[in-house]
Amino acid sequence: MLIEVQVKTKSAHLSLVKTGTNKYRADLISPPHDDLANKELIKLIAGNFCIAKSLIRIKSGRRSKTKLLEIEIQA
Repeated sequence: MLIEVQVKTKSAHLSLVKTGTNKYRADLISPPHDDLANKELIKLIAGNFCIAKSLIRIKSGRRSKTKLLEIEIQA
């Protein structure tokens, strides 16, 4: 499954909001450097979808505010 996430870093709170079909907005506390925000995003997505972090991969947008995430669905 692919989802598109619009990321806002250095936010006051941590949140994930669905904005459309397979589209989300994530407010992250971490700054965008040293891959901290990407790690926090994966942890946030894993918690909200109740899956392991290892099942989530950033397919594109690693250095962008708009990211395409691939979530591996286990049957």
